[in-house]
Amino acid sequence: MSSQSEKDRPFSPLAGIAMDAMLTPNPPKPQTPAAPPRETLAGATETTLRTRIHPDDKRRFESMCVRLSESLGVTVRPSNLLRALLVLAHRCEPSLHEKARHTHGLVRPRNDDRKGTAEFERRVSEVLAAAIGEASRMFQGR
Repeated sequence: MSSQSEKDRPFSPLAGIAMDAMLTPNPPKPQTPAAPPRETLAGATETTLRTRIHPDDKRRFESMCVRLSESLGVTVRPSNLLRALLVLAHRCEPSLHEKARHTHGLVRPRNDDRKGTAEFERRVSEVLAAAIGEASRMFQGR
């Protein structure tokens, strides 16, 4: 038996494409430009910062976000407010260090000392509040 001639073979739309692909070398892949260096954008999530808080504190914080949302006329989620507070802390950092240098008798308690931890955090919040007040006066003077 002889092999089938071109005319006798059934038509295959992929036969030519497959043959061309096997016979031609791989074309070079188009170069994609390198991505620009990534900058952290406001609201872009990079990592998680976890903390443990009392359920009552969580409810009060979430309620504060609801009230703030109503006052602003826009939804403010707890994560939005926490990131805004971080921005505020960074903005007043020079004042924060200045106030911290003048704070004496501050000792971090053991992790299981709840009363001591509450007092420690209250005193740190006083230092932060004083630094924010000083930083806001500096920003208003600009």
